[in-house]
Amino acid sequence: MKRTLLLPAVLALAVIAGTAFFLTRGEDTPAASSAAIAAADTRTPDELLLAARAAFLGDGTAQSDTQGAQLMLKAAAAGSEQAIGYAGTLYMGGIGVEHNVSKAREWLSKSTDEEARALAEALMTFEAVLATMPENEAKLQEAMDAENAHESIRASFIAALEREKLAAAETAAGDNAVTAEDAAPETPQPEAAADSAEAPADTATGEAATGEAAKDAEPAGE
Repeated sequence: MKRTLLLPAVLALAVIAGTAFFLTRGEDTPAASSAAIAAADTRTPDELLLAARAAFLGDGTAQSDTQGAQLMLKAAAAGSEQAIGYAGTLYMGGIGVEHNVSKAREWLSKSTDEEARALAEALMTFEAVLATMPENEAKLQEAMDAENAHESIRASFIAALEREKLAAAETAAGDNAVTAEDAAPETPQPEAAADSAEAPADTATGEAATGEAAKDAEPAGE
C-alpha cells in the first residue's frame, strides 16, 4: 500500500520538476560513445545547438523532433552545458527519442544547473521504486510515466526554445542598430550652420562702417 502511494508521488514530482525546469529557463548515447557521436559532426557545440532548435521549431527547415533530438544529443556530447540539460529532458519526456528514465537521469546528473541535478535525484528515487516492483508492473508504470510526461514536458521544452529564439533575435537587432549608428556620418549642428550663414553679413556691415569712418576723417578743404 505504501509503495502504491509512493510511486505516483515520485512520478508527479518528476513531471512537475521537469516542466518547471523550462518555465524558469534520439539516439542511445551511453557515456562511452559520447565522444564518438560528437566527432561525427564537425560543427561547434553552439552550431549544433542552434541546428537542433531550428529542427524542433521548424525554423528554416522541416520540423522534426527526431532530427532535433539527434542534433541536441550531439551538442551535449560535444560539451554544450545547455544541451546536456536538454538531453536529459528529451529522454524524460520521450521527445524525439524513446522515453528512458535512466538515460534522463544520467544526462541531468551531468548538468551544473541545480534544478537539473535535483530532478536527477528525483528520477533516481523513481528508479529505486520501480526496482522493487514486479517486472510486468514496473513496465506498465513506466509506460504510464511516458504517456503522462510527454505532452507537458514537450510543451515546456518547445516554449523554452521559442523564448531563446526571440531573445537571440532581439540581441541581434540591438547589435545591428549599434553598428549602424557607429557607421552613420556626423551632421553639422543647426547652431553651427546658422553662425556660418551670418558671417558674410557681419563682414559686409563691418566694411561699410569702416568706409564711413574714413570718409568722415577726410580734411574739410578737400
